[in-house]
Amino acid sequence: MDFTVFAQQIANGLVNGMAYVLIATGLTLVFGVLRIVNFAHGEFYMLGAYITYFIGTLLGLDYIAAAAISAVVVAGLGIAANRLIFWPLRRDHEFTILLSSLGLALLIANGGELLFGADPKYVESPSPTRSWTSAR
Repeated sequence: MDFTVFAQQIANGLVNGMAYVLIATGLTLVFGVLRIVNFAHGEFYMLGAYITYFIGTLLGLDYIAAAAISAVVVAGLGIAANRLIFWPLRRDHEFTILLSSLGLALLIANGGELLFGADPKYVESPSPTRSWTSAR
């Protein structure tokens, strides 16, 4: 196996692993602090990706600026979801909150597919001029 291919696979694995760590940390924080099993957590992650894509393509911003704006927008959506859906149910049974988060997850996932489409979208690389080469 070529070293360049091996190094690229290692880099891809680390990037995917970091994304999984971010998702797991968010789930752990939400459950640990609020005692809510939030099934819509992944859908908020999906919204952040779509918002980053559309801000980058429609406004022509670079990746870092689009991701920062997207993080603020998704944080606002998360706060709104907490205030409108989860906060009024805080004294109800845990199963009620669990079902409401499942309903929110289905609403966001299907609404996202309806609004954004099912075709994959690609975000421009933050550093398109740099590449890894093997030293031979």
